[in-house]
Amino acid sequence: MRVKLTVAGHEDKLVAKAVVLLRSRWNDRTRVKLGATGDWELSISLEPGMPRQAYAFATAGKTVTLRGADGHGVLYGVGQLLRTLVFEPTRVAMPKLNVTRTPAVYDRGVYFATHFNNFYEAAPIEHVESYIEEMALWGFDGWMFWFDMNWFPHGFWCDPRSRGSKMIARLNRMIETARACGMKVATGAVGNEGFHYQPPVELLADPRARHGAFYQYSQICPAKPAGLALILENRRQVMKLLSPFDVLIHWPYDPGGCGCAECAARPERWGKKFLELGQQVAAVARESNPKLEVVVSTWLMDEAERKLVYALCDARADWFQGLMSHADHIAEYSPPAAYSRFVFPEISMFDCYFCSYGCNGANPAPQRMAAEAQRVARAGWGTQLYSEGIYTDANAAVYAARLWDPDCDVAGILADYSRYYFGQANVLDAMDLLVGLETTWGAKALLQANPKTVARLLRKARALKRRLPRYRDARDRWQLLHDRAAMDQLMKVAGPDHALVVESRELFEASGYQPAGQLRSRVRRFVGELRRRKKIVDELMAVHWRYLQYFHMQRNVLVFLPDDVLGRQQWDPLIAPLTKAVVIRDSNRFRDAINYAFKRWFWSNGIDFDYYAKK
Repeated sequence: MRVKLTVAGHEDKLVAKAVVLLRSRWNDRTRVKLGATGDWELSISLEPGMPRQAYAFATAGKTVTLRGADGHGVLYGVGQLLRTLVFEPTRVAMPKLNVTRTPAVYDRGVYFATHFNNFYEAAPIEHVESYIEEMALWGFDGWMFWFDMNWFPHGFWCDPRSRGSKMIARLNRMIETARACGMKVATGAVGNEGFHYQPPVELLADPRARHGAFYQYSQICPAKPAGLALILENRRQVMKLLSPFDVLIHWPYDPGGCGCAECAARPERWGKKFLELGQQVAAVARESNPKLEVVVSTWLMDEAERKLVYALCDARADWFQGLMSHADHIAEYSPPAAYSRFVFPEISMFDCYFCSYGCNGANPAPQRMAAEAQRVARAGWGTQLYSEGIYTDANAAVYAARLWDPDCDVAGILADYSRYYFGQANVLDAMDLLVGLETTWGAKALLQANPKTVARLLRKARALKRRLPRYRDARDRWQLLHDRAAMDQLMKVAGPDHALVVESRELFEASGYQPAGQLRSRVRRFVGELRRRKKIVDELMAVHWRYLQYFHMQRNVLVFLPDDVLGRQQWDPLIAPLTKAVVIRDSNRFRDAINYAFKRWFWSNGIDFDYYAKK
């Protein structure tokens, strides 16, 4: 089988990029090559009369035509084409396509959290660049990053071998990739952030204003003239280090803010000082990029602070051009048409175990994401999806589809996703797995889930591998889903440690009065349960570690803590001393050994009397 490819509009850089991406993904998936001749033809061209970013497909006989309003339209049409085709080693099946699509909203962006040694910071840069391209193929037209100054010392740029210089180089490659895909590039800029341990004590921000994260040894008080000068110089330096980008998002909290009397005067809180600072930051940023668009974020602001931002919009303030809000706040204010509008949807940390940055696998939530994306798109707001790593992939895909069409069918989105990444033979099983994993996500859901459901999802994940295509996109996404299902299953089998806690309390008390023979029998059974649990928990750690290594996250600063599922006690220190105790023949020494084992264990677990008395 052969396929003829004809392209009109190669002079358009984005059309050329779309063709490169089409060829690379096509060649990964099949031995059928795109060429100058073929059994059927794929024709790509521009049609400027269509709405911006729109594309249309038409099928006539063995010819499929893709027309794009512009380079963006061609790129997004290529993405839709790739998800529609059925790839096999020696043939490519093309369903008839006769459809025109125009995005419901523009400014469809995704934010990559590039810190904490997560996937975006630690994976080979080629993998991250490829993933940015995937986001473009799904229809995102914006990409956002943040250079977190807190992790790097002032002056790192003087040493090209420093970790900070390497991070800047990495971010610049991502920026170049995003721009090559036609994405508008944005960066977050925390209002009063500083470099690692940068400000002297007298210029440190007061942490009492904190909302969310706060690095109290790097935030700077802008009410002090020297502090303001430091903040502005920092922004000026970062602007020089990074490749040109299009949007600067002025960020208030998490980790920004200062609670001193001058910065957080009531009733305006930190918000008033933050907005005063924003006008000065914007002016400094525009020294190197006069066309820079500035957006004010209201992230974690309270209602009084948000109203300050709304008042500036109503007054037509010209130092910023856009507003970033929370999806829950879009109904409370609609900015004038002159201002762009974005939300910052959470697709990463909801219901997670502590703040694990994806440390226990994928978190697909198609129904949740579809409902929120529909509400955002119908209201006419754009996005910057908060993504901490590739593990949010399915959520990003669902969001992207509904930003194009708020009413598109969720099952259809998942079918496209499954066909593209897992192959036609796996579509139904992959869809079932994606939907099922939403129902078991998070400690509460997993504890309530039927054990048979959890086991079935793991079997489904394992079954996918038997027919899994060989390309990397498939293996990566399978690994995300499989390891998540495997860790869920192990946590479910281990279960909470409440019964062990009760038995440990009763054994400790019984060591003083129960007949030695009965006590010895109970201790043996208890040690057996501890060994069984240890084996399961060790296996859980093995899967978790393998998963981290596969996705280059083993040095991730944030951690996976399944305490709410497994319990908070460290049982391993009890196994060895109790094992020794049960073989002591002398009854008194046997009892003393048990008593010693438990008391030493209480120390290592920090157990007090109140906890010990609870059942």
